[in-house]
Amino acid sequence: ILDPSCGSSEFLVEVLKQLKNKGFNGKIFVKGFDSSDSAIRTSKFLLSYENRKQWDNLINLDIRKVSDSLVEDWEKNDIILMNPPFISWELLKEKESRDNVLAILENVVKKSRPNQATAFFYKASQSLNNNGIIGCVLPTSIFYSDIYSELRNRLNNELSFKVLAKLG
Repeated sequence: ILDPSCGSSEFLVEVLKQLKNKGFNGKIFVKGFDSSDSAIRTSKFLLSYENRKQWDNLINLDIRKVSDSLVEDWEKNDIILMNPPFISWELLKEKESRDNVLAILENVVKKSRPNQATAFFYKASQSLNNNGIIGCVLPTSIFYSDIYSELRNRLNNELSFKVLAKLG
């Protein structure tokens, strides 16, 4: 299970509770990345508590601070849950951040200025095991903007969507 923008790991804690409620007893490896020291400290505390109290310390936890989750090796995962950073192209101040977004989206978004959340979502789609699941909060632009039409077509061919919802 991966959350590449884990914050305080609310999604990871919740998926562990859901697995426990369903009686899951297989091996669990939880990975979380974030760029915030305080978020990582909170995540480690909450997930360690959950691991100790609910799972008898059977969960393998890898929660770490990273400078940019997009350059990390996400490997293959059964579940990816995330609320990625909603940073527009204009607000991506560092050239390196823009380059990282473009590198991930280079084959699916052309001649545009994509947002960072879209790069997270596309990287997630490429980091799933067969029959893997993504749960993700996304900006509505990915569903409607012309610059993402090729991305939508590719994802429609590669993924099987169970639920798409627009909230608000």
